Amino acid sequence: AAGLQVFSGVSTFNDAVDINAGLDVDGQTDLDEVVIAGVTTFNNADVVFQGAAAGQNITFDASENDLEFSDDARLKFGNSDDLEIFHGTGNNSHIKNSTNDLKIRSDSLILKRADDSETYLKATVNEDVELYYNNNEKFATTAEGVDITGRTETDLLNVSGVSTFAGLIDANNRLDVVGGANLDQL
Repeated sequence: AAGLQVFSGVSTFNDAVDINAGLDVDGQTDLDEVVIAGVTTFNNADVVFQGAAAGQNITFDASENDLEFSDDARLKFGNSDDLEIFHGTGNNSHIKNSTNDLKIRSDSLILKRADDSETYLKATVNEDVELYYNNNEKFATTAEGVDITGRTETDLLNVSGVSTFAGLIDANNRLDVVGGANLDQL
């Protein structure tokens, strides 16, 4: 009734212990199960969530303000784990969507090299979609169709409608014209 003092050794309690004031524990505390009602503060300390598989942990690194996932530890969304984001044990990272479409919503989307030095793709709402090779724009959509910079190679080209050529046309096999042709010089 007057309180309990333990000066040294181990104290064992066979029934629940109800503490209605603060509890100050210095050193390691091993708890089999913890139920917390309210706010838990870790005072700028790292928090590690250990996975069932060895090394698959999630850590909140307090010094960097980062939530860090080790290799193969996954971030999952949806009732059936429909979306997963993870880095595998190899060199690959994954975004896996197992239902319907994976939609990336943005008014401007740019895919770039990891060090931010080179653009692969750029898409802007109500404007063009641009594709790049070695950071140089090679293909862009326009209001009329597409704009291609550089040489274009195709295995088969079918053109319906009028085609205008501003430079030399080189037909290495034969030219078959159906319906007539007007030639200024031959």
